[in-house]
Amino acid sequence: MIPIENQTHISQLIDLLGDADPDVRQSAALAIGEAQAPEAAAALVARFGVERDFYIRETLTWSALRVREAALPHVYTALDSLRWLARLQAAHTLSKIANPADAARLVPLISDPVDAVAVRAYAAAALTGEPRVLPALVAQLARGDAEQRNSLTVALGSYGKAAVPALVDALREESPAVRLHAADTLSHLGSPGADGAALALTETLADPDAGVRLAALNALGQLAVPFAWRVVDATTAHPEPLMRGLAERLARRRPKPRRIAVQRRAAEPVTGVIAAAPGALVELRCESEFTARSPTFQALAQRVADLAATSPPDTAADLAGTPTSPSILSPTGGTLADDLAALAEATGETVAIGRVARLPGRTTAHLRRTAAGLPPRVGALVAYEGESWTDEVAPRIALQVAVSGPRYVAREDVPAEVLARLRADAVAEARKQGRPDQLADRIAAGRVEQFLHETVLLEQVSVADPGRTVAGLLTGRGVRITGFVRLEVGVPPGVPSGS
Repeated sequence: MIPIENQTHISQLIDLLGDADPDVRQSAALAIGEAQAPEAAAALVARFGVERDFYIRETLTWSALRVREAALPHVYTALDSLRWLARLQAAHTLSKIANPADAARLVPLISDPVDAVAVRAYAAAALTGEPRVLPALVAQLARGDAEQRNSLTVALGSYGKAAVPALVDALREESPAVRLHAADTLSHLGSPGADGAALALTETLADPDAGVRLAALNALGQLAVPFAWRVVDATTAHPEPLMRGLAERLARRRPKPRRIAVQRRAAEPVTGVIAAAPGALVELRCESEFTARSPTFQALAQRVADLAATSPPDTAADLAGTPTSPSILSPTGGTLADDLAALAEATGETVAIGRVARLPGRTTAHLRRTAAGLPPRVGALVAYEGESWTDEVAPRIALQVAVSGPRYVAREDVPAEVLARLRADAVAEARKQGRPDQLADRIAAGRVEQFLHETVLLEQVSVADPGRTVAGLLTGRGVRITGFVRLEVGVPPGVPSGS
């Protein structure tokens, strides 16, 4: 061992970092740290990739952090080293700092080809607390052995409920191993962190893989939400012995029940889905895209649309009292109101029927997604008369309504007072700008014509065939459009959506 009183020359200590004797290397690293010598920072970090003794590497990290400002540039460089040990120790060093600004540097190491480096990066990146880390962590689900998967579970668990949406998406991945690991991670999160996953876990009980089904049921058993425990209780009668046995064990040690507080806000839920049935469009609303993507939420929206199409009630309140058949939300059946209440309890969100629109006669519908991965948020329903309507033309007209948002079928449907006001405003504006009366009249006429082209369905340029208007698309087909309705989640009727 090197006596501390003789460790006065930093350059000698740096030389001794490569000594053949591990005790000498350890003493040198310790002495440099105690001396807090910034001139030794580069040498300390350089040893990250070549020092084979674990405890000495820990001392190297400690010493480097004693001169943090001098050492960090070298640590950042080591993250890209060709030596895997250097990358590992650099990530470990940054984990001691847990600086959110380092998240971007650590994210690439989460997928490092060397498992040991990736594991160390899981923890280091998660400790930054940065949301940008989550997708990279979730992408590693099912990687490696049980110990590595557990390290990833712990890293994801540190994000609490913020990790739930990404884990729920992983429950729907193609790989059974990924789905199982996602369910296990939600089980690790438990309540209250994973309470928002109660519905998705319930959906996963129908997974084609038996292991995934068991993992999802076990995760439900870690939640203290009444909805989850109704599902667990119902699963005690499951036909599969393993599922039945697990449900019985979970039921014997259930946590103390607690309710998710459904947030009642002054504003209506901000998102949702549009569903269609013959002659009907409905809007089902919720508070997050996370819930809107749920297959159960979308199935409920379709059920509301089917009821709206076949039942006399026209309002949301009337529909809510309509009886429904057994489902994942109400295993023994009930009313639509019961299903809505169960969905709200399972998600912790306000869930409500929004607008309901119906058209009599023959109709065709079009549903449109406004973003990849999201359910339809725009719906159009078109009513028509005539026997020459074809499957080729019908969806084109509904698509036109969904995309272009017309307000009238034909120009004669536009109220005269609307055109008069538009003309008067255009004339007044032109005169204010000093235009002569004759020119002002022409400007106003052009403004009116443009308004008709933009708001009248038959006057619009066809989305399906930009070389013709919608009226031209229907020429010679013996078909008359009698009405249409367009619903877009969160957009009041008659307000252009910009789509």
